Amino acid sequence: MKSETSTNRKKLDGLKGKVWIFEHLNFGFVSYFDIRISDLKTTYGLTLIILILIFGSLSWSGEVKRCIVCGMDLSKYPHTKYVVTTTEGKEFQTCGVQCGLTLHLRLKEKFKSATATDLLSNRPFDAQKGFYVYKSTVITDMAPGFISFATRANAEKFQKGFGGKVVTYQEALEIWKEQMK
Repeated sequence: MKSETSTNRKKLDGLKGKVWIFEHLNFGFVSYFDIRISDLKTTYGLTLIILILIFGSLSWSGEVKRCIVCGMDLSKYPHTKYVVTTTEGKEFQTCGVQCGLTLHLRLKEKFKSATATDLLSNRPFDAQKGFYVYKSTVITDMAPGFISFATRANAEKFQKGFGGKVVTYQEALEIWKEQMK
């Protein structure tokens, strides 16, 4: 038995650094499992890659939706969401009123309608029926800024607190057309 143990030990000594050796000295013999370090590197490496892919896909929900005009991340501006619909039925989402007005001016005859988001209620409404506070001290998505409201009363209340000028959709379009020149 002792000669077999010493023979196994000599074999194992030649594999030091290449094989993990598990010795059970309590039983009077040396046993080993042929687990090579290179095998572990491959196994753990593949496991690590798979875990990274799984957790990476959980935290990344895909492509970021961006404003069609300025490229800002739309998920950061749900309170100023503005959607333009063309005569062909295509919908384009922008980060806010300014980019929506810009798109309206670019589309010209292809513009059909727009939906703005009321800053106070966070509800969509027909943009052409809304009221806008222009150049207030509050900047929602970009300066100088048009802030949308479904009612004139809410726009005027906001204006009293934060300044600016209350305008209709058509007035906002004319102001922005001049600003773009």
